[in-house]
Amino acid sequence: MKLPALSFASSAVFVSAALAAVWQGPVQAQAAAQIQTLPMRAGAYDVNTFMTIKGESSEPARDNRCLSKEQMLEVENIFNMRPMAGVCSVSKLIIRAGKISYSADCPNTDVQVSGVVGSDSYSVNRVQKPKQANGTEVITRFEGNFSGACRQ
Repeated sequence: MKLPALSFASSAVFVSAALAAVWQGPVQAQAAAQIQTLPMRAGAYDVNTFMTIKGESSEPARDNRCLSKEQMLEVENIFNMRPMAGVCSVSKLIIRAGKISYSADCPNTDVQVSGVVGSDSYSVNRVQKPKQANGTEVITRFEGNFSGACRQ
């Protein structure tokens, strides 16, 4: 059986994760293996945002977002209403076969994100469950489509 050729970049990521497993132990190796890249390209995205609170859906909000390569290194910069990198702790990140899922532990909420991502579009659901007993769950769906280069 012939194996598919790997690019230098994908080989380097695989080798880095494998070496981390040998040298650092299983917990640190798991963190190293979670370094994954989105298939999306940097640039401007037209985004429709749909919110559901207590079973009531809002009218979609429309926005244009500019996503730089640096912002795209943190999924919480993308699948949120505002950049959250560094505020929430992301875990269980899986990006595979055009799908994404992860959990995020934020100061006041626990978050689950899942959906589909491609080079020019994404559609994800973000479920925020409050840590307070009397809080309200918020479900937000983000649908983004690449619209070109960012406008200055």
